[in-house]
Amino acid sequence: MKIKMLLFSLMFLLTGAMAYGQPADGWQEKISWSFKIVKVDENHADVVATAKLIEHWHVYSMNHDPAKADFTGMPTKFTFKKNDNYRLIGKAKDGKKPKLHTDVLGESLFFEDVAVFKQRIEVLTDKAFDIDFEYEFQVCDENGCLFPPAQGATVNVKGFKPLSKEEQ
Repeated sequence: MKIKMLLFSLMFLLTGAMAYGQPADGWQEKISWSFKIVKVDENHADVVATAKLIEHWHVYSMNHDPAKADFTGMPTKFTFKKNDNYRLIGKAKDGKKPKLHTDVLGESLFFEDVAVFKQRIEVLTDKAFDIDFEYEFQVCDENGCLFPPAQGATVNVKGFKPLSKEEQ
């Protein structure tokens, strides 16, 4: 009898976990990322990250404050690796205005369909080089969220004329 109860309990727990749990993988079908360099002038560029989401899914703004949403939602974050060929100008920011959503949990800032993020850089060399960075995000729908591990990306920069020492 004890074995039957144990097996029944185990089966119940596993069925519940399969029915309600979201797999850690599978996020790749919900969101796709692309990255490019957009030249601003002879010395500056924007690293532009674009996320395309399938219908009913969203990704959080860099300005999303979990404290205002009952500690839910992870803001999108970019971390650039240091490199002597460029320097960051300010912080990374949303490239367009996020949707403000208010519900019982509070206020959330997120993007549906397409999200754009930008980081301004100053180019310090006339030689081509790579910018390596990591990005973190959370992709969600009305039923729950997926938490992908931090991702890495690289963009190539070329064709710039850096400021002379006198101009800096």
